[in-house]
Amino acid sequence: VRKGFKHSEETKQKIRESLKRKWAEDSEYRDLMTNKTVASGAVGDSVRKRIAETLKQKWEEPEFRASMMEKFKKRKTNSGARGKAHREKISAAMKKKWMDEEYRK
Repeated sequence: VRKGFKHSEETKQKIRESLKRKWAEDSEYRDLMTNKTVASGAVGDSVRKRIAETLKQKWEEPEFRASMMEKFKKRKTNSGARGKAHREKISAAMKKKWMDEEYRK
């Protein structure tokens, strides 16, 4: 992965067209991509196991563990203050909704 690199609009368009054509014409490619996508929620057990094994190995590396723990610390402290105010806002809105007879039905 090349950080900071961006494709030109012309290149992006060529890639887009190429992928559209590949999806439309190549049924093997379409099946492969459909079955291997994690975001679809239809991930097979083999993919889940492979991801789990990879992550277990990564967490054994001291550098990876340290960097992740640092990220977790930052995330927790940043969201703590904002999270409480946000939850109070949601709570007030839900209490107001539940006072409405129409909403309760």
